[in-house]
Amino acid sequence: MIISRIILSPFAGIPHLDLSFNDGLNVIFGVNEAGKSTIFHALYNVIFTEAKLTPARFQKIMGRFLPIGGGDTIAVELYFKHKNTDHYLKRKWGPSAEAALKLPNGNIISDESTMAEYLEECLSASEGTYRSVLMTKQTGLTGTLETLKKEHAETIKNLGDILKTAVLETDGVSIEKFRDQLETEFNEYFSRWDPNKNRPEGGKGIEKPWKKQVGQILQAYYDKETVRVAFEKACQVEEAIDLANQKIAGTKKERDEIERYVVTNKKAAGDVQERKTILVQIENVGKDLAEYKKINRDWPVREKKLQDLNSNLPEQEKQVEALKQKKAQAEQAEKNRKNVEKYKAVSARKKQVEDAENNLKSEQVLTDEDLNAIDGGFKQLNMLKTELAAGKLSVNFEAKKPLAVSVTKDLEEPIKESLKPGESKSFEAGGRLRLDHPDWGLEVTTGEGDFADLVQKIESSNKALDKLLKKHNVTSLEEAKKINRTYETCRQAVKTAQDNLKDELGDTSFEELESLIKAVAELPDVEPLADVVGKLVTSQNQLEKINTELTQQKQVLDEYHKKYKDTDSLLNTMTDAIQKEKDLNKKLDALSPLPDGIEDVEIFIEEYKQKQEELARLNEALKELEIERAGIHAPDESSEELQKQLDELNEKFDIVLRKGKAILRVKTVADELGEHLDQQAFLGLKSDIESFISGMTDKRYKKITIDESLPTGFVRNDGNVLETDLLSTGTLDVLGLALRLTMANYFLKDQEAFLVMDDPLVDMDINRQSRAANLLKEYSRTKQLIIFTCHPSHADLLGGNRIVMD
Repeated sequence: MIISRIILSPFAGIPHLDLSFNDGLNVIFGVNEAGKSTIFHALYNVIFTEAKLTPARFQKIMGRFLPIGGGDTIAVELYFKHKNTDHYLKRKWGPSAEAALKLPNGNIISDESTMAEYLEECLSASEGTYRSVLMTKQTGLTGTLETLKKEHAETIKNLGDILKTAVLETDGVSIEKFRDQLETEFNEYFSRWDPNKNRPEGGKGIEKPWKKQVGQILQAYYDKETVRVAFEKACQVEEAIDLANQKIAGTKKERDEIERYVVTNKKAAGDVQERKTILVQIENVGKDLAEYKKINRDWPVREKKLQDLNSNLPEQEKQVEALKQKKAQAEQAEKNRKNVEKYKAVSARKKQVEDAENNLKSEQVLTDEDLNAIDGGFKQLNMLKTELAAGKLSVNFEAKKPLAVSVTKDLEEPIKESLKPGESKSFEAGGRLRLDHPDWGLEVTTGEGDFADLVQKIESSNKALDKLLKKHNVTSLEEAKKINRTYETCRQAVKTAQDNLKDELGDTSFEELESLIKAVAELPDVEPLADVVGKLVTSQNQLEKINTELTQQKQVLDEYHKKYKDTDSLLNTMTDAIQKEKDLNKKLDALSPLPDGIEDVEIFIEEYKQKQEELARLNEALKELEIERAGIHAPDESSEELQKQLDELNEKFDIVLRKGKAILRVKTVADELGEHLDQQAFLGLKSDIESFISGMTDKRYKKITIDESLPTGFVRNDGNVLETDLLSTGTLDVLGLALRLTMANYFLKDQEAFLVMDDPLVDMDINRQSRAANLLKEYSRTKQLIIFTCHPSHADLLGGNRIVMD
């Protein structure tokens, strides 16, 4: 289809407009709001939007194009050529909607469906392809990649079919649709099934099954697993019933045997129990007799021990008190000895302080503060002299005849200089240079600072320093430092001696210590404190031992008196116990003998008791087993019935799995073939895009990377890939234009067709605009181009048939 003429009457803000187009390049130029977008929408809708719309669809699709001044009808007429024959298309939208397509033979098509089919044949591409590639609105180039990815996947798929058909003859069958159908069947069988592990995805069995997107294989698996679990449960229930019956029978047999033993030995167990009671009583009486006999022997012994302890206690207490007095005397003697030793040490320290103070008094006083003042005076004077010398004054003097002059540099003493005729000499100084002759005088000073003021400061500093040196009776800084070191050493020696004396005295003054020493006549000869303390501890331990034994003996004897009053009462109690033991033995002899086969009474009683407990336990266990058996319900379906169902479902699962694996094998081959086709099919597309980009970027970018039909980045000259999301807006426009022109070639091939673009050069730099314009002019030799722009320079670059919008 080649556009020849379009008439808007009315459409949006344009009451009437009649435009004609050439077969090649057409440039519609006008300022913003001149109506370029209106022409674009009119051209698009007259081709693709049917006239007869419901009110709701009319308002949604065409309502924004109603005349601004009022009105409910819009209309567009289009003249175009197809196969070198003229066609006429008119569409009117509104209450009196109509559509008509006039064919070259004069016939008219009014049916929208027939009209759409005829127009699709004329266009050589689908509406989606025109919307995404062949008719781009403003800013369409920059967003080409994202738009194709997100909104026009079908266009990309169609392009893939075109490219792959060129590599592999498919007899009209869409490779992508075949692969999509294969993918659909694969998902129908393998959805939520892992073919590699041959199990449900994520291991989700019937315990926690997938609820959605369950494929045939997984459903067959769930069906057979459900029956398998039911079969296993049925087997378990049937086994549980058999096991419960066996337990009940075994428990009854064991209970009957125990019951016969208990009934048979009931009387014998009663006699044996009485015998046991008597034996226990005899044993207890025997223990009491043993205690009575022991106490009867122990009582007089303890009374004798108590008497001896009471007699030894006063002597031991006297010994302890004497040792305490000796300890006090030894402690006082030790204290006096330490005070004497401390007094000697303190006296020595006091002598050291006095000697150090005398040495300090004999030295000349020159403190650190005095030294710092002298050092500061020297530094101040040197700094001023350095400042004076920093002037770097230089004078070159040349004599015309014999000459003698006096030269004074800065603050130095004058020196005599003689010059011969023609002789020249250079003189240098810091801040002032003076030459004196009987007939004249010349003084030169630097221009930096006030020299006179600096000289005055130096003299003042010098006088202050002389005064300070005389005050401390020194002539130089080195002498001052030496005197200071000597003075500070002596002063530090005094402080050290005073600190040592203070540490030695502690909290006691020298006078207090001296008073204590005068009070001590002489150190007595006493036993060492450690020896006295050792004897005292031993004596105190012995006293404590006597008191402890006294307490223990009294406690035991008090207990004897409390229980038995006196020894006579104890003898009466012991006699009664002997008689009781005789009576119990007579009663034991009167009992019947033990049953046959029973040798140990305790063993028999314990055995009979265990049999009674075992009988009670078995009766209780039998009740529980019968209740448990009654609670086991037989399954609704027997294990034999479920086994048959399981066999059928296992067979069904194997059939579905085999069919699924067959589809998987076909899909694997198709994917491998598709991957090969993808690699081959898109080589031509990649090469064409690279050719356009190379031309527009003056070969700055020659290669691209591509993922199926869409570029993913530019390959720089250094081999690195610049991803598309890192490209500038202008470079993205170059990529978008190259991609659209290449895709148009594949979609339209050699057929007559038109492309519409809006400001394709707007974001490119000047050089790229020129090269892109040349590319578009060259492209217009084979396809009709309709380009909108608001830039006069772009219209000039493009040339072609210019249509100016006023």
